[in-house]
Amino acid sequence: MGRVARNYKNDKKKLGTFHLYFYAINKDGAHGAASLWRNGYEANKQAAYAVHDGTESRLAPCTPYFDAIGGDQ
Repeated sequence: MGRVARNYKNDKKKLGTFHLYFYAINKDGAHGAASLWRNGYEANKQAAYAVHDGTESRLAPCTPYFDAIGGDQ
């Protein structure tokens, strides 16, 4: 996320025209996600991703790069 923001010179107006998410998982099942903005596609909801641990599914929060609402709102 830092690299993307740096490529846009941290211009939140330009960065605010899109959302970006990164997801990662390793062979042991450890997972994580990051989002460019705190919100998901709805301004009042935190960005999240779905995971399943073999017994139940749940939504886990994405770690935001910018703690602000953004992404073409």
